[in-house]
Amino acid sequence: MGYRFSERAAEDIYWMYERGKGRFGERAAENYFTLMLDAAEFAALHPLASPRKEQVSMEVRVRYFGSHLIVYRLDDPDIEILRVLHQLQDWQDPL
Repeated sequence: MGYRFSERAAEDIYWMYERGKGRFGERAAENYFTLMLDAAEFAALHPLASPRKEQVSMEVRVRYFGSHLIVYRLDDPDIEILRVLHQLQDWQDPL
């Protein structure tokens, strides 16, 4: 199984990296980016391990990492990562 990022998720990742680099430095931002990729890889290998969220218009799953979360949907045989958001952001609305 593999994963791919939606256009919005790619934008989320860009801003997550840039904010992290500005606040914590480039090395920390790169390490956090690697943590995010590890979470995406885990979600792709074990897509049913993360909790399903039914409060939104489509069935999605949420994988937490650090202070962020990956919102993804199953797209057999892969997953599509829809958003990468900070845990304090409303992840249900912007899908």
